[in-house]
Amino acid sequence: MVARTAVDLEHSGGARRVRGRRRLAFPAHRLQNRKAGPLVVQYIGEICRYLLKQPVREAEGRHRVRLAVGNGLRPSIWEEFTERFGVRQIGEFYGATECNCSIANMDGKVGSCGFNSRILPHVYPIRLVKVNEDTMELLRDAQGLCIPCQTGEPGLLVGQINQQDPLRRFDGYISESATSKKIAHSVFRKGDSAYLSGDVLVMDELGYMYFRDRSGDTFRWRGENVSTTEVEGVLSRLLGQTDVAVYGVAVPGVEGKAGMAAIADPHGRLSPNALYEELQKVLAPYARPIFLRLLPQVDTTGTFKIQKTRLQHEGFDPRQTSDRLFFLDLKQGHYLPLDQGVYTRICSGAFAL
Repeated sequence: MVARTAVDLEHSGGARRVRGRRRLAFPAHRLQNRKAGPLVVQYIGEICRYLLKQPVREAEGRHRVRLAVGNGLRPSIWEEFTERFGVRQIGEFYGATECNCSIANMDGKVGSCGFNSRILPHVYPIRLVKVNEDTMELLRDAQGLCIPCQTGEPGLLVGQINQQDPLRRFDGYISESATSKKIAHSVFRKGDSAYLSGDVLVMDELGYMYFRDRSGDTFRWRGENVSTTEVEGVLSRLLGQTDVAVYGVAVPGVEGKAGMAAIADPHGRLSPNALYEELQKVLAPYARPIFLRLLPQVDTTGTFKIQKTRLQHEGFDPRQTSDRLFFLDLKQGHYLPLDQGVYTRICSGAFAL
């Protein structure tokens, strides 16, 4: 069987490599041909979205691929990807090199990153547990144990550690302090240890799990939790699969964090108010970004993950960047250019958020 991957060798997926290319060249990227092409392709991060962004080609459906396997396929483009390219099955999985709570979606459940039995949960002891939404600190019951989440309730994914079991052990990192931060005690039962994934997932009534956000990415605004992953997916789809980074920014004197979206707009053609008209149709008021930042490109890692640290640090301060900034004036119902004067008024409370 032939498999094709565009994953970098240093990525954990590289260990499963059968045939590789030096790089992913989108204009030339094909799923090969019906006679000699691969049966399986591998993806990570935003590769599927990048492919959807390419012009439709007559030959793109002529291939033998029956399975695309990887992680990071957004639910908002899942069906569009499979229908356009004629890929019969998606094998989405969740995991990390060091984690003991990897899961996989083996039967193509749309949007799911994995499954764990609700009937026999102790066969593979992983769990979603409740955390403080602001600090991500584990919440505990009267006995001092972590509190399991209910169906449909977002929670932190944890995996019980058993050093005698190769699937459940956690070897940690070179740094002892980094290792200790990833371990919690008395999670499933008194005195046990569990690996903290740092990721928020949701489980449905059947046992399928759905990725929601990295811990720390979700923020609260107007008393509601905002999932950056969901908002990024909506914005990217509305903008033709453009790179988007969504994050929360602190505003002086205002509770919670206001949503901000950094959008790749290399040609300066994006109309903030045309975008806002569409956002009103698909996002709840609390999830609509208060601030926009239009920049030439959004920084990504070698595995196509959006980098937000610098963007979060610079916030919505026009002194920190020459990129175009906008502010959502709720009274007028549209975005306004954000200059130093507007910034000062926002920070002083003159603009109601």
